[in-house]
Amino acid sequence: MKKISRIKQFRNYLVYIAILLLIKFLQLWPRHIAMKIARGIGQFSFKLAFKSKKRITQNLFKAFEKEKSPEEIRKLTKEVFLHTFSAAADYARLPIMTADDIDSIVKVEGIEHLEKAYARKRGVLMLSAHLGNWELLGIWTVLNGFPSMAVGARIRNPHLEKLVIRFREQYGLKNIKRGNDTREIIKALKQGQGVGMLIDQSTKVQGEFVNFFGYPAHTATAPYRLAKKYGSPIIPIFIHLHNDCTYHIECFPEIKLHTAGSDHQNMVHTLQDCSDTIENIIRKHPEQWSWIHRRWKKQPDLNKTDS
Repeated sequence: MKKISRIKQFRNYLVYIAILLLIKFLQLWPRHIAMKIARGIGQFSFKLAFKSKKRITQNLFKAFEKEKSPEEIRKLTKEVFLHTFSAAADYARLPIMTADDIDSIVKVEGIEHLEKAYARKRGVLMLSAHLGNWELLGIWTVLNGFPSMAVGARIRNPHLEKLVIRFREQYGLKNIKRGNDTREIIKALKQGQGVGMLIDQSTKVQGEFVNFFGYPAHTATAPYRLAKKYGSPIIPIFIHLHNDCTYHIECFPEIKLHTAGSDHQNMVHTLQDCSDTIENIIRKHPEQWSWIHRRWKKQPDLNKTDS
C-alpha cells in the first residue's frame, strides 16, 4: 500500500469535514427544501466544474452521438449535475430517516421476482448500477426483509469511506470491499442472503469485454461465476427518481445463464445480457447515471487471441 503524504492526508481530512458539514446542514431542513438547496449547489457546480462537465459531455456524446443533437447532449449534461445533487440531498439525510420515512418515498414494481429468488435459499445476486440513488436501494432491500450485502469499490479518501460504510451499516447493510472478502460473499450466498453487485464501471477485478452503448466495456465476471458455482439467481434491480421526488424501484426477471457453448462463450453471452439490461435502464433515465466515470477507459488488446 502506498504511503499517503501528510499534505494529501490533510487535504483528505478537509474534504471530509466540508462534506460532513454539508450533510449536517442538509439534515437541518425538511426534505423538499434540502433537495432545492442541493439542486442550487448543482447549478453552481455546473458553471464551475469544467473538468467534470467536459468528461460527462464526452461520455454522453460517445453513447448518444447518433441519437441526440449536440444541444440535447449539453442539456443532458446539466441534468446529470442537477440529479446528482438531488440524490445527494437524500443520501445526506439517510441517517435521520426512519424505515417509514424511506418507504413513504419509494414505490416498487416487480418485487415478486426478488421474493421468488430469495425463496430458493441459494442467495441472490442483485444486479444493479450507479443509477438514481443506489445507496438508498441497498438500504431499502434490508429494511424490507431482504438481508443483503453491498459490494463497493474502495474510496481513496479513508474518512469518506468510513462515512459511507457507517451510513450503510446503520440500517444493517453490510459492506464488502470490492476485490476482497470473497469468503464473505460466498458465506452470504450460502446463507440465502442477497449480494448487491454494480458492474457498470471499469474496475481492476477479473472481467470480460462486452458491448455497452456500442463500444467494448470491461465488465466484471463475478455475477456469472458465482451464479454458476452456487446456483444463485441474478436479479436485475434498479432505482430512479421521479419528477415528484419519489423513487421507483424496478425488479426484473432473473437473467438466466447461457449454457449452449463453451464456458467462456456462456460467460460472455451472460455478461452481455447483464450489460444490455443495464444499458436499457440507463437509456430510460440517462440523466441519472454516473457519466463522470470513464466506462470505456480500458479497451481490449487487439493482438490477443481468444482462448
